[in-house]
Amino acid sequence: MILGDMSYALLMSKDYDRAAVRCAELLEANPENMDGHFYMGSIYISKGNYRKSIRHYMEYIRLSEPGKRPPSKFVALITDTYGSQAQAWNNIGNCHANLREFDRAALAFQKAISHDGEIALYYENYAYSLLDLGNPDKAAEVLENAVGLGIATRSIHQKLSNIYRSQEKLDKAVEHLRKALEMDTSDVSYCINLGELLILQSQRVPESSPGLLEEAEATLHKALGLESGHPLVLHHLARINSLLSALSAGNNGKADRDDKVSRYIDEIMELDDIGSGQYMQMGNDWIAIERYDRAIMFYEKCLESGPGNCDVLINLANCYAKMGMYESAFTGYQAALAMRPNDPTVIGNLLAMKNDINQAITSSV
Repeated sequence: MILGDMSYALLMSKDYDRAAVRCAELLEANPENMDGHFYMGSIYISKGNYRKSIRHYMEYIRLSEPGKRPPSKFVALITDTYGSQAQAWNNIGNCHANLREFDRAALAFQKAISHDGEIALYYENYAYSLLDLGNPDKAAEVLENAVGLGIATRSIHQKLSNIYRSQEKLDKAVEHLRKALEMDTSDVSYCINLGELLILQSQRVPESSPGLLEEAEATLHKALGLESGHPLVLHHLARINSLLSALSAGNNGKADRDDKVSRYIDEIMELDDIGSGQYMQMGNDWIAIERYDRAIMFYEKCLESGPGNCDVLINLANCYAKMGMYESAFTGYQAALAMRPNDPTVIGNLLAMKNDINQAITSSV
């Protein structure tokens, strides 16, 4: 009993080497000791030796089955881990996941749930292994089961939102991210993600667009209160106001929205901790709502920090072409071809621009 208590105390103190020594002494004295095998499994998983960890957890599970424990002289010992089969299976699943044996991990997490279906973590881990196996539908089903049982955590709602977003099920993605945000109103990343989703949904459901955009604006204002000057928050607020400006019936409302767009973009441009990749993504976001003039501003900032980015040059030239500024577009495409001779995308865009110019000449005549 003393060896068992010492093993556990050293394990909890993260003194894994000494814990392993004491636990080995315990198992030498009593090879059928359930606590010893459970503790040794925990020691080895903490040390990253997943194969040995699995062996000890599996021996613990074997000994925990009715009628499997051989007669022992240690009949008076208290077994602290007697009802920990679910945790053991969960830990076995984590070992297999770390070994990238995701099919075995999924089976282990399934067994953990069968032993204790009230622990949210087991559903999350099972879902992660299913995602690693390329089965998002089953992963969503598992997480929805946790929601149905009333044990869903905010991370479960967030994971469901991510799955549904990847499947283009934006209504479900928004629903679960709203629930995650209700559970933690202080998480800026949740606010940003919900704002992004609401913008996307507003473009899919035009009749609900104003309401969705206003909800996105309110959500992002909360994020701005939590972390002022956050570039992504400012960026999405600028996009929202640009979209609401286009929907404004009255000139006063439109002017106010346009003014906000300019102010938010000015704030972004004054920040000095934005990388070229983020500038590029911001430019892409403006292209998505066909505001090529705004996209150009961000692509130019991207080129200031990384002038050799051919993809940015192509996107920048595309924006000029869309705006009918063909000379600037041609210059951009030339610069891109200097980096990637015979690039099919650039050549295709040049041919498309040539057709646009010919059509414009024909229509003017």
